[in-house]
Amino acid sequence: MSEDTFLVDVEMGNLPFPMRVASREDPEGQPTVANISVAARIMHRFEAQWIDMFIKILHMHRDSIGTKTVRANIDDYYRALQATSVTASFDYPFFVEKRTPVSKEKCLVAYQCTYSTKVSGIKPTPKVQFTIKVPCITTYPASAGDEGGGLFGQLSMVTIGVT
Repeated sequence: MSEDTFLVDVEMGNLPFPMRVASREDPEGQPTVANISVAARIMHRFEAQWIDMFIKILHMHRDSIGTKTVRANIDDYYRALQATSVTASFDYPFFVEKRTPVSKEKCLVAYQCTYSTKVSGIKPTPKVQFTIKVPCITTYPASAGDEGGGLFGQLSMVTIGVT
């Protein structure tokens, strides 16, 4: 059996990598560190060199990450590896400067974001999903209605995903 006739699954997970992500505040993008994961089904002959191809493509796209670049990025992996499928995920913190409600002090709020995308021979158009975890503080009275008192606060995370 020729080594061109069978497929292998390769995967790399949680590679920390400096990137710039799309930002309304900074036209050059906000610098961050993404944890990048990629999985592919490739021909056996590419098994020894797939990680080098992946790193090369990663460096080509590292100055900006967003919906458009993620689509181009996954397509580059798909073609370079001659893969039957590729899945990539970019998980990173995004910081937004906010003011506290009472003291009006500036603070940074971290939103955990993920761009994930998949392409395959069956579905050659890349499918991109963006997920963001938004920190929310909920409050409720600390005492019964007829007694004086303050508020209890609870930090919650709301997860929003769009495709």
